[in-house]
Amino acid sequence: MAKIDRYNGNVEAFAADSLGTERTIFGDTAQSNTLDGNITADFLRGWGIVGVNENPTKQDFNGLAFTLGQLISYLHQRGVPEWNTDQEYYEGSVVTTLDGIYKLKAGGNGTVDPDTDENVNWEKAPTRSDIVDSVIRVTSIAAIEAYSVPAGYVFSLNAGGRSGVFDVISGDYSTELAADTFNGIYIGLADDPTALVKVAKRRYFEYANVEWFGADAANNDNHARIQSAADIVNYLHFPKRYSGSKALVIGMFSKLKGESTELSGYYNNVCNLETLGSVPAPESDFSDNYNVSADLIVKAPSEDYALYVRLSDIFIGDYGPSRSPRPQYNVFAPRLTRASITNTRFEEASISSFFTAIAFSSTFTNAAIINRNANYCWQFGYDTVDLNAPVSMTSNTFNSVGASASNVTARWYIRSATYSSFNSCYGDGSGTGDSWFLKNPSALTFNGCGSESVNGESIKIVSDLAFSDRSSVVFNGYTDSFGSNWAAGRCVSVDGKCRVSFINAKFLPSSEIPVEIKTTNNARVFISEGISFSGSTSDSTSPVELDEIIATNSNTGSIVLNDGKIFDSNICNFNVDIAYTASVSASNGGGTTQKLYSGLEKNASTVGIIFATSVPVSNFGSTSASGRVFLSPGDTLAFLDNSAAFTYPAGESGASILLTFKSRNSTL
Repeated sequence: MAKIDRYNGNVEAFAADSLGTERTIFGDTAQSNTLDGNITADFLRGWGIVGVNENPTKQDFNGLAFTLGQLISYLHQRGVPEWNTDQEYYEGSVVTTLDGIYKLKAGGNGTVDPDTDENVNWEKAPTRSDIVDSVIRVTSIAAIEAYSVPAGYVFSLNAGGRSGVFDVISGDYSTELAADTFNGIYIGLADDPTALVKVAKRRYFEYANVEWFGADAANNDNHARIQSAADIVNYLHFPKRYSGSKALVIGMFSKLKGESTELSGYYNNVCNLETLGSVPAPESDFSDNYNVSADLIVKAPSEDYALYVRLSDIFIGDYGPSRSPRPQYNVFAPRLTRASITNTRFEEASISSFFTAIAFSSTFTNAAIINRNANYCWQFGYDTVDLNAPVSMTSNTFNSVGASASNVTARWYIRSATYSSFNSCYGDGSGTGDSWFLKNPSALTFNGCGSESVNGESIKIVSDLAFSDRSSVVFNGYTDSFGSNWAAGRCVSVDGKCRVSFINAKFLPSSEIPVEIKTTNNARVFISEGISFSGSTSDSTSPVELDEIIATNSNTGSIVLNDGKIFDSNICNFNVDIAYTASVSASNGGGTTQKLYSGLEKNASTVGIIFATSVPVSNFGSTSASGRVFLSPGDTLAFLDNSAAFTYPAGESGASILLTFKSRNSTL
């Protein structure tokens, strides 16, 4: 139905301008222009006053229409009807008096005169002057506490970070006021200091600012004030970075939000060990009492999980290697379920920056860790004692999450995890330590992940429990660049019954560094659709099932293709037919002709010359060759040791070698 436009004029009743006796009171011959005179017993009975064989008069019709129209005219005049003691009223009814406008409260008695009710049944609407008069402007919490005013008054507090608006409301808020020791939300008044019947309550929506409780970034110890806020409000906003003398402890349904991962957050500047009370430990690393030091502790109820914890746009920890003391953890969260960690940063802890023993259905997005001289950056899961299935990490998602660290055991330490995906995640940094250490993984998928410049293994997998024959990991598009600080070691090791698949992976160490894929204890590595190495070898005592490997090497002054074995003794417990192709290109500006020569050895015997060519003076030469090698269980395939053939005189440019193998008809 469309909006009805108001009549543009003075609304009068039907037959208001009747002449003489054209309009009478309904059912009567008398005349009246008042509602009291027209609303009679006959009017309330209606057409029942007309006999069976009689006809209503014209005057009756005019009287009826006039009365109804006069009621409408009255409403147009008043807007809101005047209160009358005989009228029936219900909760929410609105009336007027000469003193103001009133609304009937829930359960109120509408027969009571609103002007004398004293706010028992009727609630009076404030006028503009009432509103102005009821707003009290103050500059301190103490000033509010000194006032004695009724409900309905408003305090406007102007006190820096504690500024805000407080409404005086009715009700027993004694419990809330007692918990709010720093008056961030609740303030008692002079005539009711314990808030038994009323309290001044801050207006806010969803998040409470920690500065409302007196937190100040310029102060050295804000722990008590921020902890007080966390104890009474689930959602906290950190506009700046604050330090404290103890870990901040939050529970389930908590949300911490900052302004950015650089400028806002919390850190512990004392880092003493704290006992959190009896919380059954699901992992072997900690006692039931959780005697730890941390910047932030997420504490779940006994034998339960911290549900729906949210961290966003916040920095937990402190800057740089000079941080002293350091806590064991930036975030210690033993049990998480449906958590969301978004746009966060964690920095400088001695054991691990983020630890959780159990996490289900949680999401980590755009989160980063910077750490030095610690055990781990990200530490997830525990060594499960359940031999039937890994249960500590299930159905979690990691998007654009990373760790940059030097001299750690591992950037990522993930135990007993299953059905989880890692997308565009990284583990970088200089110094010692592995990038990814996966223990007893199952159904993990890595898409577009990688590592860079670590002095350790890029991927280390250990599978040692009864269910490990079902362990599996897929690396899709993995890229690793070790950099010049990577001294020695292998890029991938797999120990135990775990099926590891690489799809379009790339490993790029510096040219003189050997790169290994090492497998032990019946581990299996599947390589499909291309995996490339620089200076590659594979040293193993378990099956490596090759689809395609590319080995490249280039150098100036000399070319040394690694002499390590492609397949070690007993690696092939199946027959495999390998087709290979090779190409070489070189330039020589030194004035002499050089010979390039290489080959393959099967069981220490040459099986084919891959290329042999001479490069003319100041010219560019290239050649290619191909062949096939058939391997049986126990056979060994290696590069032919002929590094001397690649030596160039000093100052001359070198050669680039590309060697490709492709398995054919392999049968387990």
